[in-house]
Amino acid sequence: MYDELVATMASHSDPPPPFQFFADVVSSVDLDRVPIAEEPPEYFDFGEYVPEIFRLAEFNKKHNLSQWQTRDAGYFFENLHPYIVLRLLLENPTNLKRRLTWRHADVVDGGWVDADAVYEGLDDRDQFLLITEGTSDTAILRKAIEILRPDIVDFFRFVDVDAYPFSGSGGLYRFCQGLAAIRLQNKTVAIFDNDAVGTTDCTRVRQLSLPTSVRALQLPALPQFSQFRCIGPAGTTWEDINQRAAAIECYLDLAGPNEPTVRWLSYDKTHDRYQGALELKETHTKRFLDLRHWDRSYDFSKLERVLDCLYEECIRCT
Repeated sequence: MYDELVATMASHSDPPPPFQFFADVVSSVDLDRVPIAEEPPEYFDFGEYVPEIFRLAEFNKKHNLSQWQTRDAGYFFENLHPYIVLRLLLENPTNLKRRLTWRHADVVDGGWVDADAVYEGLDDRDQFLLITEGTSDTAILRKAIEILRPDIVDFFRFVDVDAYPFSGSGGLYRFCQGLAAIRLQNKTVAIFDNDAVGTTDCTRVRQLSLPTSVRALQLPALPQFSQFRCIGPAGTTWEDINQRAAAIECYLDLAGPNEPTVRWLSYDKTHDRYQGALELKETHTKRFLDLRHWDRSYDFSKLERVLDCLYEECIRCT
């Protein structure tokens, strides 16, 4: 794109620097070090803005730009597509923490483009299909991504578990068997709870002959679950519920008037362990789903770990 513009404007301006020179200058710029005028000029004539930018110290720290601080050079650089500059600024890791605002309201209001055309969406090949054990898991995970990872929410879509008769951990395993049989090529992550049946079925899925684009993820084991209040045949105890009873509801903020408690429900003779469930999980789920945005009073730390693991698993799909 840069070279095409050079060829197009060869007769209209002095020769600009080679692309690599320009790229070296812009990619070295730390935007935190670029001064912002308290009262910036309201208007620049064409060709006047870039020369002013090229006089800033931050743009001259690697190369001297005095040769291109002219209005003639400004004609070239102000015809340059902004995506080029934006992309080069992102080469500097210090700029990656900044938010980017797409200001398209004026072109929509002016009738230049339709509002629906502004949002392009993603192709199926760029999205990840997430399959959970049930409706509650899907609702919690979707909400967590919306609140904690809004910048990547468009990359995920969920299987509607109500649309197929495969709910539960065993059903999710059978669903993955089907994916293995048809050699599904879409990037897919099956997500199992960190409990007894989830551990068993996640292990079984990983033993299937799955395409590399299909992954099985178990919710992460966390130190917060190593001493958890439990009620069962032995009465009240404090036990490690990792791989035994940590369904996705356990990753919510469990603060409340009652101490979080897991009740042991059934015994898995094959693996010599009990399967448990969090009490009052519907209450904790409702409290989380009622959130409208990030709330500093809510403890998202365990959900953050879930999303970190999901992100890493998705990277392995690519």
